[in-house]
Amino acid sequence: MSRPFVHLHNHSDYSLLDGAIQVARMVQAAKDQEMPALAITDHGNLFGAISFYWQPAAPESSPSSHGGLHDPRRPPGPQRPRRPAGPETHHLVLLCENFEGYKNLMKLSSLAYQEGFYYKPRLDRELLRRFSGGLIATSACMTGEVNRLLLAGNLAEARASALELQEIFGVGRFFLEIQNHGIAEEDSIRERAVDLARATGIPLVATNDCHYLARGTIGPTRCCCASTRARISRTRRASTWPTRSSTSSRATRCSSASVTCPRPWTTRCASPSAATWRFPWARPACRTFPCPRITIAPSAIWRTSRAPG
Repeated sequence: MSRPFVHLHNHSDYSLLDGAIQVARMVQAAKDQEMPALAITDHGNLFGAISFYWQPAAPESSPSSHGGLHDPRRPPGPQRPRRPAGPETHHLVLLCENFEGYKNLMKLSSLAYQEGFYYKPRLDRELLRRFSGGLIATSACMTGEVNRLLLAGNLAEARASALELQEIFGVGRFFLEIQNHGIAEEDSIRERAVDLARATGIPLVATNDCHYLARGTIGPTRCCCASTRARISRTRRASTWPTRSSTSSRATRCSSASVTCPRPWTTRCASPSAATWRFPWARPACRTFPCPRITIAPSAIWRTSRAPG
């Protein structure tokens, strides 16, 4: 029997030129697979958070989340240099554990655009330290810093980076993320991530980097390839939405280590039924204003329309 699984790494169509899953369809897919929770991890923004929260078919627990970029090599201070988002930038997944985390995530997203934006929104670890409350972090995909270092064989640097992130977010609130999309590089990362987890005690979490729901979604796939400069065949293999049982079984087979798949700790995140936290409004906060009625006499219209002189 497969272990329970929840998708926590999903890119909706709010991940511009990268994700292609409509929020409503994503929520419905999770409900069809009887997943009790779900997360959206759009790149650098929270544009889909409200739409996600207000889905009528939303699962029982729906943590809003955010996938961003951070650059630990930029110096601290308000005047952050705007260098291109090259190899020194890395992905990091942030999940809201409570409403404090959601507020911190909004602040981080705003600062990533206001202070760190250069082609893409960016954060540094100084900001992560200041606004880490109420957030759970994972090491993301192959473009995460820890995973890049593991793939390059820099095990000591990967260990130091992982321990620093655990120190920033707290014990039990930072996870080493492993994935299995049939990519050779991920095989190396998983093996080394398991060793790193055993050596440091940092828990593992299994995810699938979902960018669209069906393999036949060609149009959005071309947009993703245009953004990532990848081939359609590779992107379609790496970005599909698998079933709960298939992803859970792949994660279980990857090693004999303890892997969170990741049902148990999602209950720590937003759960309207458990009343852990809610958005502080009962319905969409869009104020309505009455349209003023203006009565203009015909003679006034005639006078204003006459040519001067």
